[in-house]
Amino acid sequence: MGLNKRVFTSATGGITGTDHFAQQNYSGNRTARTITTGFRPSLVFTKTLEGAEHPMLHSSTMHTANAGFYFTLTNAAYYNSTTFTGFASNGYTLGTDSAAHVNYTSKNYTSFAWKGNGTNSLVSNTDGDVTSYTDANTDGGFTTVKATHTGNQTVGHGLNSAPEFFIQRSNATGNFYAWHHNMGNAYQNLNVSNDGDTAYTHIASTSTTMRFLGSSSNTNNTWYAWHSVEGYSKVSYYTGNSTSKSVNLGFEPRMIWIIPDGNPNIMITSLQEDSNGYGDWIYPNSTSALYTGSHTDNGIKPTSTGFDVGSSTYVNQLNTKFYYLAFA
Repeated sequence: MGLNKRVFTSATGGITGTDHFAQQNYSGNRTARTITTGFRPSLVFTKTLEGAEHPMLHSSTMHTANAGFYFTLTNAAYYNSTTFTGFASNGYTLGTDSAAHVNYTSKNYTSFAWKGNGTNSLVSNTDGDVTSYTDANTDGGFTTVKATHTGNQTVGHGLNSAPEFFIQRSNATGNFYAWHHNMGNAYQNLNVSNDGDTAYTHIASTSTTMRFLGSSSNTNNTWYAWHSVEGYSKVSYYTGNSTSKSVNLGFEPRMIWIIPDGNPNIMITSLQEDSNGYGDWIYPNSTSALYTGSHTDNGIKPTSTGFDVGSSTYVNQLNTKFYYLAFA
């Protein structure tokens, strides 16, 4: 039975992964449809396997309903009434896609979806310096947030633990500023294909609030934030040794997002694996097609307890930090 068909439950009696995170392959058909996830998502990432099109992010906390971001660009939030048309109780809905982003005929897609609070309502949060509006899944350790604030103001996230990874994005033009707790006082621009850590001191993550970059004037921002949940997700890192290593997660991952310091981002999913169990490479912040070339057989191989790392410099360059998020 394929990994995407299994039910993942923590060996210690934790949550069932498929109730909080879904992944799916589908073929575009330019008809109105629902992509089923089994829950109401609050964030969806979509990528064409053939390349050419920009990967898309859509979340329930966009300041314009059903708008999204190009994950490769600094463009302002994008809206097209025929593309991503909304969130449903068991998935999300697509239109006839005149823009060819998420549902175009003859194109194949992979998408990842994370559950929020499971309703169609945002929750007002006054924990921070300004009021924020959250779609938080406390069991699954994920939240998406919208707020209008300056860079020095905190926003409430709605989780019951401090986020270990978060992304902040202006709804106007801007970068995808990302912080991982193992970066310390540094961040990366995720829309840049091989960005490295940039020092920055005004970053904070607490059990109630987050603080990151921003302009000196009030800006509409969208946030995505995660923390580890035993048996289901892990936000951590490893240091490259240029040979091989095994990373213990405590569960069998369906998806691993690798964010290196200075190398391209890579997503590995159980939906795309070669005959030896190595994951083909999805470049989340690139228009490149699914990569099945020479490095993949020496890259990332999911195991029953985590993943093995081969000697490819893209995933195991000597003395390089490789930050990751993994989900069962």
